[in-house]
Amino acid sequence: MCPRIRELIEHRFTVVVRRLKSADYVLTKTGKMKGSIGIERKTVDDLIASVKDGRLWKQVSLLCDTYQYPILLIEGSMYPFTTDPILMGAYVSLILSFTKLKVAHSRDMRGSAAFIKRVATYFGPSGREPPLVKEKYLDPKQVKIAMLTTIQGVGPKRAKALLSELPELFHTKYRGKDMKKKLDKVKGLSRKARETILKVFLEE
Repeated sequence: MCPRIRELIEHRFTVVVRRLKSADYVLTKTGKMKGSIGIERKTVDDLIASVKDGRLWKQVSLLCDTYQYPILLIEGSMYPFTTDPILMGAYVSLILSFTKLKVAHSRDMRGSAAFIKRVATYFGPSGREPPLVKEKYLDPKQVKIAMLTTIQGVGPKRAKALLSELPELFHTKYRGKDMKKKLDKVKGLSRKARETILKVFLEE
């Protein structure tokens, strides 16, 4: 971990330093690797060197295999890539070959720190979580959450609140009035989302 970036981050977030098989930064609520965001930070010079010696492809493959949300954060000007066809070809291959990978850019260390903090805020204190509907699950609870997030106005957080308030929702054991009352207790749920849920679970 870059000492300067750590200094810029830890005044707001708890930073735990440990050796990782992949990524420079891991953002997670649970402290576990599964379901977390892995960020591999590379300066442009390091990126060029790793393209030339072939390290980049192994690093990115491991990043994608290890984390649910892999991010490659490139720091510095991309000008060398615009003037070198081989480097530009490698960059295009990187984007097209690893569809799971997200590529982000920053101007300098301060920009990298700002990006990492913003991702941490999105994944943590803000209460928001990356969408689940595109993932595949075997766990029944996760399947139910993913199904509920297909309803407009329902994200992962509200899907969990719905299942907490209506644990037998998928068993359709509620009467119309009972379900309406319980839906009213779910904060932030829009009127259209309520109507959709009632139609899905109560209509014959």
